[in-house]
Amino acid sequence: MWLPELTSGMTERDVREEYYRVVNSARYLERWVQKLESENLKLSHERSKLEELLNRWKRSRFSSRRLDYAALEMRCEDLEMANRVLEAEVNKLRARLADRPRRLAEKPGPKGPRGEGTVYFFGLRDFLKVGFTTRDVNDRIRDLSTGTPEPITLIAAIEGTHETERAWQRRFKPWHHEREWFQRAPCEAIIAAELKEASSDRA
Repeated sequence: MWLPELTSGMTERDVREEYYRVVNSARYLERWVQKLESENLKLSHERSKLEELLNRWKRSRFSSRRLDYAALEMRCEDLEMANRVLEAEVNKLRARLADRPRRLAEKPGPKGPRGEGTVYFFGLRDFLKVGFTTRDVNDRIRDLSTGTPEPITLIAAIEGTHETERAWQRRFKPWHHEREWFQRAPCEAIIAAELKEASSDRA
């Protein structure tokens, strides 16, 4: 009933032209709807691809970070363990250093407390040796005599320390030969004079 009312007052030609106009407009709109749907589908595909790429990037980034964090945690644990070991060793060394004076004082040598012993003067041909030992002097002679062409003789022996030995070696420096060996004649004369003076003082 609406068509006669809508076309009332229009000629047949006007109605036909209006009909074609409406049909063409509908087809035009239909084509646009199809085009928009196609573009929307493309955009959906692109969006899905972008979302997949984003998820991959997030997963890879999280995974790499997680691996980095795990490696750092393991490294930190290793460093902490090494630090604990070092601290334990340092504490042991500190305890040993703190206890060293007591142990040295309590540990006796063959001739008394550690550090004290015998300063000896040995003779071999034209040379004289100044040395220090905490053992028996005769044992030291036997050690040094191994491989020597002539026997070593004991010139003198006095109680003393390494500092006493070094003092005598400094005194004999003008007649130094090599290492602990010096020219025998002048050094032996000094030793004899010193021992004579010491014995006269005691008397």
